[in-house]
Amino acid sequence: MIFKKGLSLILASLVMVSITACGGRPTLTDTPLSQQALIDAQIVSLQDTLKLNSNDADAYFSLGNIYYDRVNLDLAIDNYRKSITARPSYSYAHYKLASAYYKQIMFYDQLQLRQDAVNEYNTYLKINTKDSDAYFKLGNVYESLIDVENARKSYKQAIAIAPNNSDIQDKLANLPAKLFEVTDEVNKQLAAIKFNANDADAHYNLGNIYYDQGKYYDAFLSYMNSIKANPNYPFVYYKLGNAYNMLNKYDEAIYAYRLAITSEPSHSDTYFKLASVYAKQNKIDEAIATYKDYLKLNSGDADGFYNLGTFLVSQNKLADATVAFQNAVNLKSGNADYLYNLGLTLAKQDKFAEAIVQHTEVIKIDPNYADAYSNLGYIYSRQEKLDASIQAYKKALSINPADAYNFSNIGYIYLRQANLTEALAYYKESIRINPKYDIAYLNLGNVYLKMGKIQEAKDAFNEALKINPKNSDAFYNLQRLA
Repeated sequence: MIFKKGLSLILASLVMVSITACGGRPTLTDTPLSQQALIDAQIVSLQDTLKLNSNDADAYFSLGNIYYDRVNLDLAIDNYRKSITARPSYSYAHYKLASAYYKQIMFYDQLQLRQDAVNEYNTYLKINTKDSDAYFKLGNVYESLIDVENARKSYKQAIAIAPNNSDIQDKLANLPAKLFEVTDEVNKQLAAIKFNANDADAHYNLGNIYYDQGKYYDAFLSYMNSIKANPNYPFVYYKLGNAYNMLNKYDEAIYAYRLAITSEPSHSDTYFKLASVYAKQNKIDEAIATYKDYLKLNSGDADGFYNLGTFLVSQNKLADATVAFQNAVNLKSGNADYLYNLGLTLAKQDKFAEAIVQHTEVIKIDPNYADAYSNLGYIYSRQEKLDASIQAYKKALSINPADAYNFSNIGYIYLRQANLTEALAYYKESIRINPKYDIAYLNLGNVYLKMGKIQEAKDAFNEALKINPKNSDAFYNLQRLA
């Protein structure tokens, strides 16, 4: 089977989440809370919102994003599905669901996950036809399904949108001309076993065939028979670990992978798979340590450094994540996702000048990378370059006009500039797009206060509290106005 490693992910864009700023997709914060405590509080708040309205698509979507960033993909997928059930036309929920399936292929490598990813990407691309990253990832999934023609079509659509993307160029250049057909040798291997029940080669080969067909229990039995025939058979413990992994027997998979490392310490894929199992058990520190062992053997694997960076970010180890993302960029300088996440991580550390450089490079590669513009809007705001911040957010909205958070972001900048008319208009539009966005109502109330419209301010604060009863700032403002 083909061992898949190179899975690119786009992390959530930077937005402000203090009570006077705008919020929604948590990455940076101006509040004194630790990042972990802030995110935990947001989870509780979103869960409370869903208790009041179980059909709130945006709340499910936001929960999915939090779990996605924490690499808790099962919960992310569950919430994205609920978001789509509540609002079937929610295009970005389809995209993030596809991305979660796509990322989970790294851990599970199941045929059904690939097919699910194809379906969600195609649904998303019917609405957002200019997203080169989605076409690129769709091409990757088609290629893993050995569907070369659809892979080629997807890559061509991606390169038409982002003609300078070296990764897409490489994929097109190296795509096979014809479908690769796997010959079924089950009968041949069974005949060999019938002739000699202790034929370790035949049991091992049969296990590989069953595994590629998705028959993981049969593969497990065949690998165990191979071990019984020859306990020192090369790579059989690695293969056994893979079968356990697919059967969700994670402790057994870890044990098998450790045996594989003992017998084949230079087999890098074993470390990669072991790290993925640790991640599924939420043993992120162990996953990171094992991933580093993998990279000692594969120091030229850009995707490996990128994936390590995502794990480090999930643990808030930002300095180490910066190094990992920088290594990925050094190995593949034309990859927009690598540059984006390097810039994102630098911005989280308030290294804004460096972050601007990376996001600018992202935009050169992919002019339709909306999150890069959104992040620049945040950074310019922190630098007090308010006009530049507004322009960056507006550019993001020109690419994704349905982003309630960026309307709220612009409203916040106008509020800081005392341009109350524009602030009011942008907060209202944010609420029109996402009627359950309590932060937008909170800041709308702040605008009305500055306008001297006390009753309208009270109404906005009350609405914020209806959506999120734990919005302490809305409660405090109402108490002041009582």
